[in-house]
Amino acid sequence: MSGARALWAGAMPGAAAARRTWPGRLVTTLSVVALAAAVTGLLGRLEARPQARADERLWLPSGLFLRESTVGFRETAADALWFQVVQYYGEYRHGRHDLAYFNGMIRGVTTLDPRFLEAYRFGALVLATDMRDVAGGVDLLRRGIQANPGRAMLPFEVGFLHWVLTRDYARAAVWFDAAARAPDADDFTRRFAAFAHKRAGQLEVSYVLWRNLRDTTSDPGMRDLAERMMAKIEPQLRARAAAGAGDGSGPAPDGKGRP
Repeated sequence: MSGARALWAGAMPGAAAARRTWPGRLVTTLSVVALAAAVTGLLGRLEARPQARADERLWLPSGLFLRESTVGFRETAADALWFQVVQYYGEYRHGRHDLAYFNGMIRGVTTLDPRFLEAYRFGALVLATDMRDVAGGVDLLRRGIQANPGRAMLPFEVGFLHWVLTRDYARAAVWFDAAARAPDADDFTRRFAAFAHKRAGQLEVSYVLWRNLRDTTSDPGMRDLAERMMAKIEPQLRARAAAGAGDGSGPAPDGKGRP
């Protein structure tokens, strides 16, 4: 699920059990409220002090506490924190603060809801591009792959990062192959895995990957990121076309139908 996935989830299977006793109801409510209050308070402080100290860390409850204290309401808590993540990133894009707390926040979301694929994808892209931490982005995706075996999206994203950022095309091709073998892989994923082995037209392929992200994401932040990266590549493509550069490999896949 994404966005307001089963928002406030009153009909979630585990919710009924949590509502049976008032202590369970109270603990769950307080946990969600405390989580939201901690992050909301952080965002307010960042308005007054845009740059965090190097030794500063975001306080969030431990992963074990988050999961145990929100039994029956984990997706609700994940949604609440996810909305704060989106707001936090949007304010960063407007120059209001840095991203010192982003990693802790996105890990909180994926701890509460390990099956929230879009959170892994968005978190990895922000870590790898805005924060220049490709290894951190790959690590987040690996955690997602462990929690979601058999899904094509996350191994495809690892290949994406290696192709467009580290330019380790051989490693990218391995991950694209893994995505193509997933039960839910679509035609684009399988075609792209085969194409990647040619190492043909790296700029063109990178452009296709970013364009496909732009066209398939429902998140405005990711769409904006993809458009910015496309804008960086377009002058290089025009220059190559003007010079008559070509690799004879044929066009890249069209980018439709990404998992």
